[in-house]
Amino acid sequence: DDGGNGGTDTWTPFFLKLEAEDAHIHGAVVATDQPGYSGSGFVDYKNPTGDYIEWTADIPKTDKYDIAFAYALSTGNRPLEIRVNGKVVSAALPFPSTGSFTKWDMTAPLTVTLEAGTNKIRATAIGSSGANVDYMTITSSKPAPPPSTTCKKFGMYEVVLKGNPVSAPDDVGLVVNFTTPSGRQRVVSGFYDGNNVWKARMYCDELGVWTWKSSAPNNPSLDDSGSFKVVTSSLRGKLRRHSKRGNYLMTDNGQTFININDTAYYLFGKDSTKWQAYVAQAVEHGISSFRVVLFVPDDWSMVFLNNDKNRFNYTQTKTASARLKWMLDNYPDVYVQLNMLPSPPGYKQDDQVWHKLSRAQQERILNNIVARFAAFPNIFWLIQNDIDYVSHPYNTALANQVGNYLKTHDIFNNLRSTGGIRYQQFQFTKASWPTYIHIETQDTTPETEMGRYASTGWPVFDGEDRYESHHAPDNPRVFFRRHMWDWILSGGSASYGGAWAHIRPYDTATFTTAEYPSSGLPAGTYKLKGLDDIVYISKFFEDNHIDLADFTPDDGRVSGPAYPRQCQVMVSADNKHYIIYHPNANGINKAASIKRATATLAIKNLPAGQYHYQWMNAATGATKKGTFNHPGGKRTFTAPWPDIDVVLFLHP
Repeated sequence: DDGGNGGTDTWTPFFLKLEAEDAHIHGAVVATDQPGYSGSGFVDYKNPTGDYIEWTADIPKTDKYDIAFAYALSTGNRPLEIRVNGKVVSAALPFPSTGSFTKWDMTAPLTVTLEAGTNKIRATAIGSSGANVDYMTITSSKPAPPPSTTCKKFGMYEVVLKGNPVSAPDDVGLVVNFTTPSGRQRVVSGFYDGNNVWKARMYCDELGVWTWKSSAPNNPSLDDSGSFKVVTSSLRGKLRRHSKRGNYLMTDNGQTFININDTAYYLFGKDSTKWQAYVAQAVEHGISSFRVVLFVPDDWSMVFLNNDKNRFNYTQTKTASARLKWMLDNYPDVYVQLNMLPSPPGYKQDDQVWHKLSRAQQERILNNIVARFAAFPNIFWLIQNDIDYVSHPYNTALANQVGNYLKTHDIFNNLRSTGGIRYQQFQFTKASWPTYIHIETQDTTPETEMGRYASTGWPVFDGEDRYESHHAPDNPRVFFRRHMWDWILSGGSASYGGAWAHIRPYDTATFTTAEYPSSGLPAGTYKLKGLDDIVYISKFFEDNHIDLADFTPDDGRVSGPAYPRQCQVMVSADNKHYIIYHPNANGINKAASIKRATATLAIKNLPAGQYHYQWMNAATGATKKGTFNHPGGKRTFTAPWPDIDVVLFLHP
């Protein structure tokens, strides 16, 4: 950034985008086999050294400019030498992994001096070939006006506008047009937040200086403009379907996401005074996402500020926004499945409110929810929860209407689904709007559910099974650790449920059978135990640097206990990397218990070679490592501890 020394007072913005496939190419080739590029293709570097792309750029005046490159790279870093008019301006400009060859991103801007007239800019491979390059951008290196604020990459930027009071603040028509450093235009609606303040929020996925301009036809006092700078951060970004395997999850920074969920319906309730301690302790025990209702209590009366239903209740959503911001600041790797709309007044009832609203009332609600929450990096959508979609046409119509609205109006494309009642299959597999499956089960096997929805290619999330306080298992620790391992190693994910109707810090949380008569437990007070061993799951994957997207579920590769007590198995494409969970189960489901025996299993056909193994005690996290040589064929393994369920990781 030019600090202004010797600068001009008449600075004007400049932007130029030059496609790689239109440049002069040496050694590299034009390709079209990876989706998501702009123009007619991209350039694929073929050789480790010497391949280059050379762009010709016509520049209006001699000055400093920022150049950046759009590219995709699955792993590693492939730096390129950058020359401007024959002079090296960067000996090795980093092109770090974007997560996959279908995920395109921008390099950090490189400030260079360009001459008025024709300039040659060359990007040359210097030993590690190059990433797939889509285009180059050239922008004025000084923003106008200068940015006074910054935002982290994969974070959220908020525009705050003070305006004149109006009688219908939800209907001023506020929109804010953001321009990214690469020249993309991203338009979002604004929302009223009380006290004559309106806001607009943007998810920031591109490094550099952004500008924005607001307009409000029904309240011109909100017309304004500004700029801010997006800087490098460690934030993971939004949840997505995985680029390698669409039924897995990943974040925008390219990392695979392991969803270990807890039901926290009232986390955003104003009466939930210990919510911060609850979040902190849940995360310490391995939780990576929460299920949360937006309107607390879960009632349609909370959506509106007046009886005419033409004012949106921003007071509740202010609480939700504040808590989401706190979570993003303090626990940025944790996500919230945001339950958008209240349920019908009775279980298994059809909708009694939504279909009676006018289209204007419906869109006012949806516009407010999307405007307020879509830009948060740490949310994904659930339209409703515990809804009967069989023979209930209003419920089904609501889900399809809202799902299609999200598909069209949520420009950040957050994951979206809706939740049916327990035991009911997902009813929207043929619709175009869902991007993941949400189900509620009890005592089913993950393999059955994953097989049922395999043709969709969507992630499958079991949002409810047994709760520790509802249809309680006999041994919560055994039940929930097996439940999580089973779902994860089957390619899906699941939720723990403690005292679901209360937000109580886990380490001291108790519940009574008077509070939860559906627990099925003898009268009394109970301490929560079901999360005690869950922290070892994520630790296992982190310590061993395991990317689940490199594995495929295949229980048939291992012989051991018979179905449904079988081992859960994941295998790599080369058949040499195994992740195996042995439940060592004497009972399953409600009666889940550990067999008084030592877990034994056999890989039916292990390729010859030297292998490293690590056993992990699923209840304590204790590990034991070793190495062996294998001639090929069947290999039997016996756990180093008796009377416990175990995990085995095997690799060359």
